[in-house]
Amino acid sequence: MARRPVQLEGKRRFLSQNVILGFVLLFIVLIVTAMEPRFLSRANLSNIVQQTAVLGIASLGMNMVMISGGLDLSIGNNIALSACVISTLISQNQPVALSVLIGFTVAVACGVLNGVIIAKSGGFPFIITLGTMAIFNGIALVITKGESHSLMGRFQFVGQGSIGFIPVSALIWGTLAVVTFLVLTYSKFGRQLYIIGGNEKAAFFSGIEVVLNKIAVYTLNGGIVGVAAIVLVSRLGSAVPATGSGYELRAIAAVVIGGASLFGGRGSVLGCLLGTVLMGIVSNALNVLNVSYFYQGLILGIIIINAAVVSTIGESRR
Repeated sequence: MARRPVQLEGKRRFLSQNVILGFVLLFIVLIVTAMEPRFLSRANLSNIVQQTAVLGIASLGMNMVMISGGLDLSIGNNIALSACVISTLISQNQPVALSVLIGFTVAVACGVLNGVIIAKSGGFPFIITLGTMAIFNGIALVITKGESHSLMGRFQFVGQGSIGFIPVSALIWGTLAVVTFLVLTYSKFGRQLYIIGGNEKAAFFSGIEVVLNKIAVYTLNGGIVGVAAIVLVSRLGSAVPATGSGYELRAIAAVVIGGASLFGGRGSVLGCLLGTVLMGIVSNALNVLNVSYFYQGLILGIIIINAAVVSTIGESRR
């Protein structure tokens, strides 16, 4: 009987935060549209979706990892490594399907590596994934020799194509969002991730397989990152070791803005989607308004700091 008010309070908190995010998004859209009417054009909206899809997909994996109390700073270089493997193989006239499968498998293997080291060692995810981030970047450099590899016009549909007026990348993003929502909401695995993130020791003493669940969530994150890499390399038409640079910070920002806790145990797919859309709209709005790329980095940093401060204050009050 004592748990029900806490659950209701949590739901109200998520609802309130999502409503606030919705109003912030609406306010930004109205302001930017008033300054530049082309912002709401069909072409620009499609551009926003295609530019944001990779971040949105990657954020879904980061959201699950952070709910479990973890963190993954290596997703940017994991994306780059997977994309470089795909582009290198295709540039060598290997079959597209085989190249994509190998690139996806590499991303999953990177996720498994993160999960095993973190779960087995009990080390800090921040430090461990910082190390694997450097490893993945080094492997990408070795594979490509620091050079760009083109897809030579092949494999463009996933990243650049549309079905009707809906970009394929948006359909992939939406499908993964539904799957992750179902996993987190209705599966035993999803419920255990919240428990582990809320109190790992209590989860262990209650009989939850903490080690296996941690390995599983990082493996799943690796698979989601692999999908993000496939979409990105298809959209760009080539890849270099720096292809995924910055995605880890943007994904963390999107997830935290969406209401996830930096300490674990809290987060939602809806909040993750709203945070990602906010990041995408802000980025596109700055481009439409011809704001310098250097200032865009400054604004991104401010957003990340504010999101982290708000998350920390909220956790302290809780």
